[in-house]
Amino acid sequence: SGALLAAVFLRRTSASAVHCLALAVTGLMVCGTLALLPHAGGDRIVMVEWLPGTGPMALGLGTTAIYALLATTGSAFLALLAEGWEGNEVGRLSLSRAVTLLALAAIPVGFLAEHFLARYAALELVALCIALMPLIEMGGSEGRRVAWSSYLLLRVGDAGLLLAIMMLMDAS
Repeated sequence: SGALLAAVFLRRTSASAVHCLALAVTGLMVCGTLALLPHAGGDRIVMVEWLPGTGPMALGLGTTAIYALLATTGSAFLALLAEGWEGNEVGRLSLSRAVTLLALAAIPVGFLAEHFLARYAALELVALCIALMPLIEMGGSEGRRVAWSSYLLLRVGDAGLLLAIMMLMDAS
């Protein structure tokens, strides 16, 4: 909802309002992750069956995943805190923050998912957000070139991951 708010409703407000929204959302994510720390290593928190026959997709509270999530959200909060908003046009800043918040919303699912398909879908969303950022931040032909090359690099990494999975499946 913070990403939608930044992208649609805050395009015409001040850059400081957009920046404060991003700080507030990432701060809430850090607090939520800190609230999960006492439950690290516990049971699953959410379980659904998305596609029939694929088994239950659950979000677990693995200790490593929660610490990785805390490091990621804390780093994002500190990066946004250190970054100023002066000199940026509001439309570009709000779109940039919207994509950042969308990626940050998918990261917990990627870390906490205990099902390959759910983790893969969440990390694909993060990868698309990463590939979009140069286009938003740089704009023009240079931004398109960097966005396209980062997207291709991510696709090569995905192909390598799927190849490794198939090799492990064949070996086991």
